[in-house]
Amino acid sequence: MSTEMFKGSPWLRFLGSSRKQINENLGFIVAVAAAVIALWSARIQRDAMRLDERPYLKISFDSIAVHQGKLGGVRESLPDGYEVKMLVEESGKTPAFQVAANGFCDVEQKGLHNGWAQMRWPFLFDEKAAVTCLVSVDLPGGDLPPNVPLSLTVHYDDIFGSHHASTFCETIITLGDELTPRRSATGIIPDAPDCRPVMN
Repeated sequence: MSTEMFKGSPWLRFLGSSRKQINENLGFIVAVAAAVIALWSARIQRDAMRLDERPYLKISFDSIAVHQGKLGGVRESLPDGYEVKMLVEESGKTPAFQVAANGFCDVEQKGLHNGWAQMRWPFLFDEKAAVTCLVSVDLPGGDLPPNVPLSLTVHYDDIFGSHHASTFCETIITLGDELTPRRSATGIIPDAPDCRPVMN
């Protein structure tokens, strides 16, 4: 079929005009697409670098024992009770700043806790720091309670200005194989009531 009959057709004029505009703007379209891809790629690389360089804090249970009249190496008169030691370990390629630890290590009584743990550090870097929680409570026979729930949340900032938090919660089992309480224990079970471990 001859194209002569389509000469002067508005449809052909539209196609010709559109093709011309596309050809004229093709360089600009390609440049914009390349810029978007470059920005997206740079953001992915930045996020990956921050994940690789940022600090991470791991919380773990260390020990529990009936205290022996001293706390933190300083001998003093203490009421009956026990002390729980937890460890905050910093890892990563950069320090953690404005580190603040808060938690408890006893059974809640009427909405209150007797044993609180609070510590602050300006920074931690490639080290383990101890957090001690002291509970004043009557211990019949000098034995620990059968089960001791503990929870510790640590807030900290990274070198990039982002805020992070890690939450540790466990229940310490102080019963021996003969199902009698002991004066010290290291066994734990996960999933303390009303607590969800978090690390971000």
